[in-house]
Amino acid sequence: MGAADMVPGVSGGTIAFIAGIYERWITALSHFDTKALSYLRKIQIKTFWQYIDGYFLLSLLSGIATAIFTLAHLLRLWLTNYPIYIWAFFFGLILASIFFLGKKVYWKGSAWFSATIGAILSTFIALMPTANPEHINLSYYFFCGAFATIAMILPGISGAFILVLLGAYSNILEAINNFNILILSIFALGAIFGLLSFSKLLHYLFKNYHNLTVATMTGFIAGSLIKVWPWKIGGINTLPFSTSQSPLSTSIPLIIIGFLFIFILEIIAKHTLHSKE
Repeated sequence: MGAADMVPGVSGGTIAFIAGIYERWITALSHFDTKALSYLRKIQIKTFWQYIDGYFLLSLLSGIATAIFTLAHLLRLWLTNYPIYIWAFFFGLILASIFFLGKKVYWKGSAWFSATIGAILSTFIALMPTANPEHINLSYYFFCGAFATIAMILPGISGAFILVLLGAYSNILEAINNFNILILSIFALGAIFGLLSFSKLLHYLFKNYHNLTVATMTGFIAGSLIKVWPWKIGGINTLPFSTSQSPLSTSIPLIIIGFLFIFILEIIAKHTLHSKE
């Protein structure tokens, strides 16, 4: 899950689903409630730990953290030296995510409207100028952490993709590589807040407005493609043949490979679901 959450387009939630731990993960998160708080107030630590499935959460979060700190340097290195190749691969991942999320939607009028609103919102965010890393307010990292954790809850949504859209992806990679305790602590607090808050909100939305919620998510990701377009000159999107930085014979296959990677993950997830049934 940690490795997946580092790559825009791959969802940690999808990996959890394939591994067969998704429901246990969501249930454990939902148990951070008033009942859990009452156990703490009564100093019933053992009961609290069992109620939140503490050993499961501890082992899972430890694995996620290990993967994140292991891969951050490698991703930073690749993005610095091979940006078009890496973004081409990411572009393929995200294209596939849009395709498979869209297949889950019953496309009627209200769904199209919701998808359009999602696309407009993400396009607006994507076109906003990205702040200089040195000038980003620390509170913004809390906000990024809160929204990036959506990926750990929802199959199909990538936390790294959210960070790319918010313009904080490279900043967080750099903070991990440099072990910037201040930024990482604020980001982690936002992530904890997001996990505990969004798990309940998303549970409500999926239970009561499932089709519209997935349609909005699909549109939101589609509108963001402008942000992850691989070919840029001076930060401005350009046509693939307008730049000589990388041959199309390499970058186009990488888009296809990215798409196929998600395609294979979806097949595995579908097989896992059928085997459980």
